[in-house]
Amino acid sequence: MSVGVKNQCQTPLSPKIERLIQELLRKVPQEHLAGLETIVLVDQVTHKRSRRQGVRGLYWPASQKRPATIELAPSLIYHGMPKFLLHMPFFAKFALANILYHEIGHHYHHRFAHGVTEEKSQSFADNYQHQMLKKAFFWWLLIVLPLWRVVRRFRGKRRQLGKRGKSVRLA
Repeated sequence: MSVGVKNQCQTPLSPKIERLIQELLRKVPQEHLAGLETIVLVDQVTHKRSRRQGVRGLYWPASQKRPATIELAPSLIYHGMPKFLLHMPFFAKFALANILYHEIGHHYHHRFAHGVTEEKSQSFADNYQHQMLKKAFFWWLLIVLPLWRVVRRFRGKRRQLGKRGKSVRLA
């Protein structure tokens, strides 16, 4: 089963966004997408309460009138990001993945756990998002984590030397 992507934005979008969504969806197990028909790209999410809060994505559970749908607002997802980062595929994909995987988490949770509180639903979606980001960006984590450990160790050494009263030059 394939999840469709519909562009209903009034503002022009890069055609790469639809391709990025399809790439990110390939990382999700198919059983997690069961019942999800469409991902709709919009300028603003359609839920009145969500517009005031600047929500970047929204999950609509299936009802008698419509199938399950996720709405994403790309202009809000990328709002505030420096333009040069948007031209780097990793950053554009990662920003989109954060919102998309969170909303898929809501869908997956809704299909299997009925009658849960909003707080538990948010917590589940957050955990799902983190697990999917680890899966989708595994190779990046392999590169970034060792470098991050070196940076943290270096910072720790600087702090230790600073506490002893020695000056540290980083040149």
